[in-house]
Amino acid sequence: MPELLVYPVGNPQMLNDIEATEWVERKTYIERNKAYYNGNQKRQLVVRKGQSDDNIIINLAKRVIDQSVSMLMGETPSFAADNDNGQAVLDGLWSDNEKEDFLNGVAVTGGLSGHVFVKMLKNADDGKVKYYNLASELVTVFWLPDDMRAVQCYKIEWVRKNVVHREDIYRADVNLWVIQPYTKTDGASWMVGEPVHWEFPFAPIVDWQNLSNVDGYYGKTDLTNIGINDAVNFVASNINRILKFHAHPRTIGIGLEAEQIKETAVDGFWSIANPDAKVSNLEMQSDLASSMAFLEYLQGSFYSQHRAVDITSMKDRIGQLTNFGLQMLFKDALDKTRVKQTLYGEGLELLCERAGLVIGYDLGDVQVNWADPLPFNDREEIEGLEKELAMGIVSKQSAAEMRGRDWAVQQEQIQAEKANDQMGIGAALASAMREFDRGNATEGEV
Repeated sequence: MPELLVYPVGNPQMLNDIEATEWVERKTYIERNKAYYNGNQKRQLVVRKGQSDDNIIINLAKRVIDQSVSMLMGETPSFAADNDNGQAVLDGLWSDNEKEDFLNGVAVTGGLSGHVFVKMLKNADDGKVKYYNLASELVTVFWLPDDMRAVQCYKIEWVRKNVVHREDIYRADVNLWVIQPYTKTDGASWMVGEPVHWEFPFAPIVDWQNLSNVDGYYGKTDLTNIGINDAVNFVASNINRILKFHAHPRTIGIGLEAEQIKETAVDGFWSIANPDAKVSNLEMQSDLASSMAFLEYLQGSFYSQHRAVDITSMKDRIGQLTNFGLQMLFKDALDKTRVKQTLYGEGLELLCERAGLVIGYDLGDVQVNWADPLPFNDREEIEGLEKELAMGIVSKQSAAEMRGRDWAVQQEQIQAEKANDQMGIGAALASAMREFDRGNATEGEV
């Protein structure tokens, strides 16, 4: 456990020694998850020299991560400040940070690594705050021995052109954090850079868990059982190899030698001198139904264990599903999404509030508003409201509000339309009367 009572000024190697075992473990599984997400998965069948590669990769890991991200960020959440001025500042922050791309990025990072780290920096030229979604495997957190939530230091370490770069962001005082840069090359000691003072009671990093982990600081990833994806690839690859060798009939001859077969000019027809020889086709006696069923079972297990839904397994029934049916089908995935909304919501709210303070504006309590992650059948709801209105158990105002309408605004518009309609009817009657009067006058003159 990377516990730290006091930052070791002048001894940067101490942090590397403290974190060594845990950092290697975290880095290993995060890099594995990223590899699987990008399709770089273990080949299950050995490929010998000169042999074709029959391995099949079915990237279920990517589908689970992408579904989780879509349910969380598919329709970009909105952010609300306490007042209009604050809302303008908040909207400006998100405009400067490409809101949609940033939010999708942190959701993917969290799903693969289990934890999100966002660094914010203030631009000295224009005063704007930029958000940076850090690669989680590069960050290590050090906390007080008796309080895991009391962060003492963030260590960010990466390699570029054979040079190790590092930033230690540590608490120096109640209202002061120090950003201390280091560099080193292989076999050399750490070179100390010029420190930067961050004069706020909070660090320039906001972090949060992807999924709850009550036993540790870092959250849980969306990929908890990669082994099933390996099993899926193994079965699919074996089926592919079987079909390769046995999908088409094999012609066999019994009671003859190969040299007894003579090919004629009639479309490759064979003639055999031995009248007792037998020639027949050897065909597969199975359509691999049990293998295909096992493959489907493994895929279903992968989705189930990761609290996701395999859409391809129900493509023939999508149009028949009601809103209630969708809710039940996606219940586990929705429950997971609600946990994420709580964790990401708290982190993003804190990020906005602190960014506001950095640019000199107190946004107060920022609120994240999440959209419904599931598609919705409007017709089904409207038909239900019509029945309730007919039964007299719901008011028109309640029905309008349930449909997302502002009742007061709608009433004003309805009354205005009625008034215009009445004016239109009156004008039409007046015009008709004038035409009638003209017609009578003409007849009298004749």
